[in-house]
Amino acid sequence: MGHLMRFWLLILLTLCISNSYIYAQTSITYNYPAAFKTNDKIEKFGYVVNDPFRWTEDLNSKQTIDWLNTQSDLIRKYRNSVFSRYTVIEREIAYAYYTDSVSNYIKNKIGGYYFTERYDYQSDNSPIIEYKKKINHGWGKLISTAQFLRNDKDAISINFISVSWDDSLIAIGISHGGSDWNEIIIVDAITQKILDSKISWTKYSIAWNKHGFYYTKFDKPEGGNELSSVANNSSIFYHQIGTNPDNDIMVSEKNGGLKTFYTIGKGKFLIMGETKIQNGKRFGVLSYAVANSSEPAMMKPFMVGLNMNPDDIEVIGEANGAFIAQSHYKTPFGCIMAYNYEKTNDGKILIETFNQPLLEAHYLNDKLICIYNDKGNYLCYVFSNTGALLKNIQLPQGVSVSGFDRIYADTLTYYYINSFSMPKVTMRLNLNTLKSELPDEYAGFALSSKYTTKVVSYKSKDSTDIYMYLTYNNDMKPDSNTPVVMYAYGGFGVVTSPFYDPCFGMLLRRNAIIAVPLIRGGGEFGTLWHNAGRRENKQNSIDDVAYAAKWLINNQYSSANKIAITGGSQGGWLMGNAAIQYPELFRVAVPRAGVYDMLRYNLYSSLSAVGIPEYGDPDDSTDFGNLLKISPVYHINKGIKYPSVLQFIGDNDNRVVPFHTYKLTAALQENASADIPYLVYVEENAGHNVSNTNFGLEQMAFMYTFIMDRLGMNVHVVKSN
Repeated sequence: MGHLMRFWLLILLTLCISNSYIYAQTSITYNYPAAFKTNDKIEKFGYVVNDPFRWTEDLNSKQTIDWLNTQSDLIRKYRNSVFSRYTVIEREIAYAYYTDSVSNYIKNKIGGYYFTERYDYQSDNSPIIEYKKKINHGWGKLISTAQFLRNDKDAISINFISVSWDDSLIAIGISHGGSDWNEIIIVDAITQKILDSKISWTKYSIAWNKHGFYYTKFDKPEGGNELSSVANNSSIFYHQIGTNPDNDIMVSEKNGGLKTFYTIGKGKFLIMGETKIQNGKRFGVLSYAVANSSEPAMMKPFMVGLNMNPDDIEVIGEANGAFIAQSHYKTPFGCIMAYNYEKTNDGKILIETFNQPLLEAHYLNDKLICIYNDKGNYLCYVFSNTGALLKNIQLPQGVSVSGFDRIYADTLTYYYINSFSMPKVTMRLNLNTLKSELPDEYAGFALSSKYTTKVVSYKSKDSTDIYMYLTYNNDMKPDSNTPVVMYAYGGFGVVTSPFYDPCFGMLLRRNAIIAVPLIRGGGEFGTLWHNAGRRENKQNSIDDVAYAAKWLINNQYSSANKIAITGGSQGGWLMGNAAIQYPELFRVAVPRAGVYDMLRYNLYSSLSAVGIPEYGDPDDSTDFGNLLKISPVYHINKGIKYPSVLQFIGDNDNRVVPFHTYKLTAALQENASADIPYLVYVEENAGHNVSNTNFGLEQMAFMYTFIMDRLGMNVHVVKSN
């Protein structure tokens, strides 16, 4: 049966089935394989640490492959034991994604176009990108990515879409088999013709100017090992449209440090941030070049700060010989600055620091749009370019706001309201009248009244106040038997805000609570909040998750036997540690693509460059001791009943190399009780985001089947309204 036919059959079955109940938790025994163990040790700075599963670092060895085959057998055994539940959940997720995909509220507007991805499963698993100018127009085909497949086993992912300032060209970043390595394809937006200018060995998105774009390029990995080789020697290059990419111009020097770059003023200025070491001191440097010509000019520094991170200051516009910027340098809650770019370190404050952290700022038509976080509630203000308050954009409770990326038709910009219980809603702001309204294509909307999102606070281990979103059915009265699914990220200064996931609705309909704590290490409350969960303070992030669970238990929202935790990447590291350090608080843990061997993570991929500032350096004696404490593969002990654990990883993940997941799985299984599942789900031809399909339908169905099964939740398919 073709994949497309199977997808529609799942939807049809979902519509036909109602009021069917499947109860109780599955009870089977697992014959875990006796994983091979070596005498490998890590001996540094007076520590001796056993590393018996180091052989998993050789991803292509017979030993690793044979072990993975036994893990696949365990996954099949578990799937067979819960197959009836799995099929119900798979159907419901398929239908949820279908209804969301036809909803106008979830389309992505980039530049002057809306974009969506379509799949023809009967031919291959490669996305077809479609686009249109207005929501009420029909979709038109932009490009089919099947033409870029390397072989029959290849799977293509879309990593970014970027539109030129005049909307004439569309850049598409594609990757193969889930890799982080991008190929940049340029398509004429009018003719759909692919230009002869493919660029390889790059990561991240691009920045347009009038005649071309800037991008980051790395040295080609040695020996053809794209997966685990350290990505180094990055530099910013400039590509002029219509020229040979081999002749692209290097804008910055090559080195191992990552650089930030972007353009402002419709590509008029290139802004670059980097870190430099001088006389043993670390400086952040922000430079600029007038970039509106066909060739980039010399970079000139305008801000140099001791111990400044380059992303502490983000330029958002230019006016009257000054850069308008959002700054967190020496101002943890953030303010708006104006920097004279003809001089160095010549800045003045435009908008003072508020009591609420500044999350985002945008400069459009001489107006500043600033978004703040007030203890988990979002505030959105419009100011003049002199700092006078012009407008308070009213937002419903329990939502976040994003967007304000560009100006359309001289006066319009779009923004998006996001919540945990419904897809995002597009809104339009007239920058002259400051009137907010739905785009003309919308008939109207109302945020769901079925569910409540509220913000609660609790004390962490060190008595720090932590805020947490709780979303649940209005008619429900939580008690110790209420299932909770907790999600957190908590790292790299990334802001966790209300976001929509179709699977949340599936849980909410079954009277579960979605809990999202805003833990230290994230960027929700400024740079101090990030630093409080960074490097030597990383343990705080783990404690914040554990004490969120304690608060839920102590306040009769749930019990330890009814709490599941999940997160991906940094969130995978977080939840893996929480499950090992606080096993008594959780029933289930589903960490995805996490870093678990903190003593050797810097030896592979590009994680060293981004990981050391966040986690610490394994080659530093102080950092090594801290990293050992938060490295879960070395802290699994016999006689302790750990939560059920299901891990996900893509076999081509070259950001967090899969051996981290393999080591943690092997260590858990070695000490496991035969009735508790410790499973690893390895997705083939997939990368850091694990799924190599448009929906990741089977993977998500397996994940939520596992969670609901282990929490003893009823599987009840509700009639469609």
